[in-house]
Amino acid sequence: MSSGNGAVAGAPATPPILFNALLTLNAVPGLAHAPRVAGVQVTHLRDIGVGEGRHEVFLGLDHQINAELVFKRIRKEALASRDAFFAEARRLYESRHRHVVPIAYACEDAAPVYLAMPHFARGSLQALLEQRCLSTREIVRLGLDFRMGLHHAHVRGVLHFDVKPTNVFLDDAGAATLADFGQSRLADPGGLADTPPMYPRHVPPEAYTGTQLTRRADVYQAGLTLYRMCVGAAAWDAQAGPFGKHLSPPLHDAVLQGRFPDRNAFPEHIPTRLRTLVTKALRPDPDKRWPTVLDLMNQLATVSGGDDLDWRPQVDGSGGMSWELTSQRATKRVALGRNSSGTDWRVEVTRLGLTPGAKPSRLKTECLGPASEAAARAHARKLLGVS
Repeated sequence: MSSGNGAVAGAPATPPILFNALLTLNAVPGLAHAPRVAGVQVTHLRDIGVGEGRHEVFLGLDHQINAELVFKRIRKEALASRDAFFAEARRLYESRHRHVVPIAYACEDAAPVYLAMPHFARGSLQALLEQRCLSTREIVRLGLDFRMGLHHAHVRGVLHFDVKPTNVFLDDAGAATLADFGQSRLADPGGLADTPPMYPRHVPPEAYTGTQLTRRADVYQAGLTLYRMCVGAAAWDAQAGPFGKHLSPPLHDAVLQGRFPDRNAFPEHIPTRLRTLVTKALRPDPDKRWPTVLDLMNQLATVSGGDDLDWRPQVDGSGGMSWELTSQRATKRVALGRNSSGTDWRVEVTRLGLTPGAKPSRLKTECLGPASEAAARAHARKLLGVS
């Protein structure tokens, strides 16, 4: 495959640069004739930033089917052996499911290996979290979606080992699908697999002290992904930032001692049931977690309620939060934060009319002393009707 910077879509002045990949095949034992080589032509459209990924990812136009696909480009020297060139593609195919990103095809050139997958215009779960906070109902729905894909992979004997928001994508219907099986491993008959390189902030505690992992490592990572969906991108970044982006003794100690992530940092709209099941998934001792992803799914499905699941949270610039709930007649807003002087805590309830130009009406305001953050948060939770 020839290299170069391809033309960006919408810029006709630059001729497209074609990537000419070959579907090269090795001789197959037992066949009289060696497999033939087929060519694939792809135009590089634009690079795709994946945030926490280790390989190049770009959007390309496949000229054979006239479709835009996402291509993952992996340097061969990054792989252990030729047998590993298409291991990820095989595991994606073996784990095919409604909630697993499908593999379109795989091919290779002299230096890289390419995996072709559908393009998800809605982007990743990480991109969604960076745009806004999620309601409880969204957390439950999306959480169940990608866990179904993860459970299916486990049934097929595949352990993922890289579950995180950047590896969950949203399809055109808004359903969540699990991607990136690059670190996945096949479990042995005892349910064990060798520990692969892992994203530092999602390394399960047992990976620090052993060389093999079970599916409970995926339970931990799935629980941590769910935790990030609960607290939002800003709160997660504030917690993870001080540890840096690499494995370190402080991060190691915080994970083993259960201090990272902060189990007390759930925002007020997250119900007790959801807090409890996420916290159990994050137990440092794997034997004290949910035994399987299916158990975690079943518990997540029990998070039920009425309108209290639909509060839309927002974080303001001063560290406070607000929540809005829209009915047929109006939008109710509960705000939590400090007053204008920055001393006392303030909880305020406002009614926002749906008629264009309608002025908001203040329903209730309560100010508490400077040392009353806990009381203010408890009061806000009561006003949200969350139990």
